[in-house]
Amino acid sequence: MKTEAVIVAAGSSRRAGCDKLTYEIGGKMILEYSLDAFQSSPFIDRIILVGSSRNLGYFRRHFTRRFSKLKTVAKGGRWRGESVLQGLKQLDKDTQAVLIHDGARPFISLSLIEKIFAALKRYKAVIPVLRLRDTLKLCQGGRVLRTLGERRRLFLAHTPQAFRREIIEEAYRGRIKWPLVYDDAFLVERKKLAAVKIIESSMFDFKITFAEDLVLAKAIVKGYVEGRARF
Repeated sequence: MKTEAVIVAAGSSRRAGCDKLTYEIGGKMILEYSLDAFQSSPFIDRIILVGSSRNLGYFRRHFTRRFSKLKTVAKGGRWRGESVLQGLKQLDKDTQAVLIHDGARPFISLSLIEKIFAALKRYKAVIPVLRLRDTLKLCQGGRVLRTLGERRRLFLAHTPQAFRREIIEEAYRGRIKWPLVYDDAFLVERKKLAAVKIIESSMFDFKITFAEDLVLAKAIVKGYVEGRARF
């Protein structure tokens, strides 16, 4: 099953206080960790990188020659969903499946990619999720409105999210309110195109959003180098 990975790296990084995708940790840019994983995976045939107009040229210069699976660097849109759509337009005609990954999740493991690919052979849509550990509170105006008590059925959605090509292309077809596209599976769920299978993710597969996430990422890389962490 020919499979391509779309890595979305077109965000503004406003909340991180720096360009998190090019921020270096352990001698590598944040984005390079994801590229390395998909480059190394035997289950991925090609990589499509989607960047913003600001970093498009930079990505092409730095990554095109280094990563042999990287076939194109496409220009993204204002919203994440728009960027995904631009990536989907770059798929090869004979591609059967696609994994869509946030470039700001650097610690995607080869084992998670393998598990997702294995599940995709049986299901049309697969996403990694992490079991919720904390109690959720619905808040507004600095106050708690209520506690969401059904923790056993609540999970955090991670990436890469994987789909058979015909499913995800249909999900992105038509008029879409881009700010309301929370993730790719949301569109599949909304159109009822397929049951979305979940598999267990890892706590290391978190998304770097705020400055403190960079501190955590540094600690993880340090632990990995020293043999104390495995993601």
